[in-house]
Amino acid sequence: QISDERHRVYIERELSWELDQVGDHPLRGLPFRVVGGCNLYDDFIVLLENAGSYAYVHLVWKPAAPGFHRLDNERDVQRFVNEWGSGREP
Repeated sequence: QISDERHRVYIERELSWELDQVGDHPLRGLPFRVVGGCNLYDDFIVLLENAGSYAYVHLVWKPAAPGFHRLDNERDVQRFVNEWGSGREP
């Protein structure tokens, strides 16, 4: 869940900073937009704007690579969110 536009921008800046700290990450250099969250500060769904796909990211809040799992389409996002909500490891 994204609480408001300021929260979305804050999370996008943190993700950009984390990506800048590592040399090789699948999201580095790709334009993205946070479109949803599994909680307020660590786990988010981003739209990969040029690819038309999505990704789950887990922020680590330190100079290290954020967790990442590509989701090809909205159906994959829904499946991921359902598994997350059921307590299963996605």
